[in-house]
Amino acid sequence: MLLYPSDNVTFNNTLSKDSPWLMRKTGMLHPPQRMEGLSASEMRIRVNTALDKLNNKATQKTGATELLAIANDLPNLDSSLLAAYMSCLLETNPSQQLAYKKEVLFILSAIAPILEDRMTNFLPKIVSMIVHFLKDRDSNVRDHASDTIANIVANVPPPIKENPLIVYFKPFFELAKEQNKNVASGAIQCLTSVIRCSHKEVLAEYAMTLSTRFIKMISDRSLEVTPNLLLAMATLVDVTGLEIESNLPVIVRSVVNELSSQDWQTRKAAADAIIRMSGALPDRISHFQDTILPALESNKFDKMKPVRDSTLEAMRSLGASTSVPPSPRTSPGPGAHAAPIVINESKTRGNLSRKNSLTGVSSSPSKSEGC
Repeated sequence: MLLYPSDNVTFNNTLSKDSPWLMRKTGMLHPPQRMEGLSASEMRIRVNTALDKLNNKATQKTGATELLAIANDLPNLDSSLLAAYMSCLLETNPSQQLAYKKEVLFILSAIAPILEDRMTNFLPKIVSMIVHFLKDRDSNVRDHASDTIANIVANVPPPIKENPLIVYFKPFFELAKEQNKNVASGAIQCLTSVIRCSHKEVLAEYAMTLSTRFIKMISDRSLEVTPNLLLAMATLVDVTGLEIESNLPVIVRSVVNELSSQDWQTRKAAADAIIRMSGALPDRISHFQDTILPALESNKFDKMKPVRDSTLEAMRSLGASTSVPPSPRTSPGPGAHAAPIVINESKTRGNLSRKNSLTGVSSSPSKSEGC
């Protein structure tokens, strides 16, 4: 969900061109600002004047409304005026306040369904600006950035001659290596949004490469964002489905190994990843029960309740019994079952049959949720 700070209005992170709220904000219910005959320099003046208002709480709402009203007319204008508008909007400088950044992210999200493929050429600059904003200390900016990139991915096609891995994934993967945990988490949050909202046909071509990249990062103990990486990889399985089948053994091995992590949030994320993957590919994941269930059994008595809850739900998603004593006496240490996981890949692949569609469960988020 995105929150429009000026109006305290909450809405889904995907806006329709016909949204009544957006229509009011952009002036669609009233005669829009006409831009015919406007020069590029005049456009920049008009946009910068509106942007300046975003740094002042008293004029913030007015500035955002003006920018959206101008954007509403952009589809009818020539490319020079669109370039002038976007260059002003995407400019970053140290004087930009928190509210300014939130409003700019909101505006980018709002104009994506208006401009659609006319925003394609600006994707590298948009992603660069979002990467810059992710380094902000305020976590709300990171949440807004994730919602914005999701809406852009859902509405703006990537360049035809450009590898989507370069446009979207490379900048966020690089940022995910930051030693600042909050910055790295924000980058992976954006990666997850890109995966969740990408068209399956576009994403399927790079599914194997992405899963291999996630597995490598999960095994890197210098990174402190393993929980985020686990859920991002589970989302990739959810979206791509059978396209990633040949990599499932190593994916499952990576997830199961994290069930014995010393960090309780990682143990919980590993269980949540199993829930999501079994929801997307129940028949395929069920073939790994002999590997997954013993590791889950060890966490049924985890000292952290969130881990216990996710563990039981993961076991239910695999059709296993979840009966536990009401008051466990001991809580086995997370390192008690840290032996290497071995999966018989040849046997697994020999027993698998191809399917043409995915089967989901209610506990697994839809791959199109919020897009």
